Amino acid sequence: MPPLADRFGMSYKFAFRGILGNGEMILTPITTPKPFFFLCYNPEGGEFRKIVIDDIVYYSDIVQVFFDHAESYMVL
Repeated sequence: MPPLADRFGMSYKFAFRGILGNGEMILTPITTPKPFFFLCYNPEGGEFRKIVIDDIVYYSDIVQVFFDHAESYMVL
């Protein structure tokens, strides 16, 4: 994986959060930037996508990101 500071000019430290079904790796900043964002890295193409979340109203010290979480209100 190429250095993120070289690619984006960012000095954030990132945490690996998981791999999507299409093989993209998910990386989130350890600190909470404003606006919040996370990165998707495609190891096959060596490409990054930066996903910005503008709608966070209340920023806390930590924003947790879960990519394998699903909620269902269906009662069995």
